[in-house]
Amino acid sequence: MAISFETVTIMRSGALGDIVLTLPAVSSVKKSNQDSSLHLIFPKFISELTSADYFTDVGGIPVSALYIADSEIPHDLRKLLAKTHLLLAYSTDSNFLESRLQQLTDGKVVVWDPRPPTGYDQHITKHLLQPLQNLGVSTLGSKVELCLPDGKMLSNHLKTRQRVIVPSRKVIALHPGSSNVSKCWPPEKFSQLIRLLVDVDLNVILLLGPVEKEHFQQFTRGITTKVDIVMPSSVAQLAIELRNADLFVGNDSGPGHLAAAVGTTTLSLFGPTNPNIWGPIGSKAHILIAQGGDLKKMDVETVFDSIFEILEQQ
Repeated sequence: MAISFETVTIMRSGALGDIVLTLPAVSSVKKSNQDSSLHLIFPKFISELTSADYFTDVGGIPVSALYIADSEIPHDLRKLLAKTHLLLAYSTDSNFLESRLQQLTDGKVVVWDPRPPTGYDQHITKHLLQPLQNLGVSTLGSKVELCLPDGKMLSNHLKTRQRVIVPSRKVIALHPGSSNVSKCWPPEKFSQLIRLLVDVDLNVILLLGPVEKEHFQQFTRGITTKVDIVMPSSVAQLAIELRNADLFVGNDSGPGHLAAAVGTTTLSLFGPTNPNIWGPIGSKAHILIAQGGDLKKMDVETVFDSIFEILEQQ
């Protein structure tokens, strides 16, 4: 029989991809504990796309006190943690954090290292679900669940800027960034790909995050105004753009995981990282792997041809 807990707190910091890949664990808790109270201590950026009884910003000052010995925990956070029956914290700082959390609750405390063990070759979501399975919580049917913006929000967002999208043509959303430069296909190759896609009359949306904004001219060199350059102000707005694309193309990055989560077909370009572990989830996720793990060796024609193969299957 599956175990359930009256009040559950899940804690996780990290970038967008890390958080999206942790959401199957959240869905498992919700499914197995339908009458339970759920408290998420996650990055603020994901709050618009998740559903919980309580949400605390993991990057906020109250939570930071958990990592400082003898620091006073704010009353509201202390109160929430005190009534938790299961507190699952994904953290690499297991010994100190576990001891700290055990002082704040009489419930079960589990601190789980989110990094895959050496030699691990299964998808990372299986590793992140393991502590729940160890507790007897059912993880059958676990999936990424998002609270997507409604149609009204979508309509209002699209009116906030001038679009260059032609409705009758397929929409390709490109995101050229990643958390590590070694995981990025070279900017000049993205630029060449964009020109090829525009030349065959495809709608192209170039999605730029905070890092890419500083160097966006590298990706737009020689490109006409036919390209819709979008700099989403929130993860919710990014989800809107991704949901309305026919295909997402990008590196091993958070937007690729988010695109797969909202149901968009994805083509992810992998270099040094293992797609068996880190690939986007779902049957509509496609992978291209660079020779020798070096994305500089992946040519533009290979990516261009793969895009058309995928579009023809739709």
